[in-house]
Amino acid sequence: MLYTTLNRTGYALLTRILIALSLCISLWIQPAVGVEAAADNITLTTRTSASLSPTAPPAELQVIPTPFRAVYEADYKGLPIRATGIRELRQTGDNQFTLSSTATSFFASVSEESNFTLTPENRLMPVEYQYHRKGIGKNRDDILRFDWPAQQVMNDAQPTPWTLSIPMGTLDKLSYQLQMRYELLTAYQLGQPWPPLAYQVTDGGELKTYRFEVLGEENVDTPIGRFTALKIARVRTDSDRTTIFWLAPAYDFLLVRFLQEEQKGGFELILKEAKFRGEVVAGT
Repeated sequence: MLYTTLNRTGYALLTRILIALSLCISLWIQPAVGVEAAADNITLTTRTSASLSPTAPPAELQVIPTPFRAVYEADYKGLPIRATGIRELRQTGDNQFTLSSTATSFFASVSEESNFTLTPENRLMPVEYQYHRKGIGKNRDDILRFDWPAQQVMNDAQPTPWTLSIPMGTLDKLSYQLQMRYELLTAYQLGQPWPPLAYQVTDGGELKTYRFEVLGEENVDTPIGRFTALKIARVRTDSDRTTIFWLAPAYDFLLVRFLQEEQKGGFELILKEAKFRGEVVAGT
């Protein structure tokens, strides 16, 4: 009975970890022109980034995705289950990029991948999104293909393929994070108030709006040190689930902690190791 329970829990955990990783902004998009923040000289405010502005902010920022790899350890509250989450961003061609997210444990594995390009206006345009789940429960494979001339996204997964009409600017469940992080980084570089964080995302054959709110600043302790972090929550009106994550401005808003709680329990992701601009990430 215990093994069966753990199997079911492991399956649910891996699915939730992937969702958690999808909610987090553990990626870096480095401005081609700008001033880097010093790791030991950061002051955040609850609703504005004005105190973070460089002395001579650039008039225009160009987004250049910087390859990275970050590893997170997942802790499911109250159960003897451990899982590892890995996120990686790589350039695959001229103006072609891939962001991948995987979660693995003894019970199952879940992977997610977004292939995208950038417009001259620094808007992300997803080309293909993939989701694969293996292990406990029913395996699942979804591949979404974006047809921008027709403004449609298609999923040919059997037995229920679907096609959805979408407006320009629609994102998938990974690429919206890059757009969100770029907007935070732009405000950070220019000393502007934190922008409204809302994105249209294709999710399960529907067009949904994901909303987030900046809550303020906190220090976060991790296995690789302490980080000053911006605290952000997902805004929900139809669920009692609380989703909060902490991003380190000193490392271009690297995710250092994630927490999800609800009535039946919750789980936490903590940064275990990462490389940023080719260097090992470490807190104070």
